[in-house]
Amino acid sequence: MNIDYHLLSQAVEHYTKKGYKYVETPWIVEYAAIMSTRPEACRDIAAYDGFLVASGEQGFIQMMLRGELEPNGLYQTVTPCYRDDPIDFLHQKWFLKLELIWYEPEPGPWHGIARVLPDAREFFSQYLKTHQRYINPNRHHRQVDIETTSGIELGSYGERHWEGHKWTYGTGLALPRFTIAQSREA
Repeated sequence: MNIDYHLLSQAVEHYTKKGYKYVETPWIVEYAAIMSTRPEACRDIAAYDGFLVASGEQGFIQMMLRGELEPNGLYQTVTPCYRDDPIDFLHQKWFLKLELIWYEPEPGPWHGIARVLPDAREFFSQYLKTHQRYINPNRHHRQVDIETTSGIELGSYGERHWEGHKWTYGTGLALPRFTIAQSREA
């Protein structure tokens, strides 16, 4: 698995210019942070004093639970993501991801997604042709995916409410998936 750290650096710079503050988030979190986003079919990956994150979003949630994240902020982090998914050319047991969140976004349906999604799409579109696909667009769960024109998912964007916290999440860059998509689209 090859990670393009130069591309990752460009992504961090892009989102910084868009107003996302870079934050180091924990890579090992409490069970509550894992359960807040874990699909039912997934297994938790235990570490010596917690659980390995499946996404940087869980690190942000850990910080929310501890009161370590300022509300009404745009944030980015880079973490490894550990998954218990079947492996194929796009899905790995671990990968590197730049995660975006808007913690405590302004109220209104789709408002957070409408802020975060265009920033990611702008970054991706510098390298690939993309389109958006709406997933479960109802009042209980709002999610949009950005995909390449051939259908490779580059990121998901949605709104969550949990334990009195609300945030919008999204993928800023997932590696090596993005570079695999680049090679397949070339």
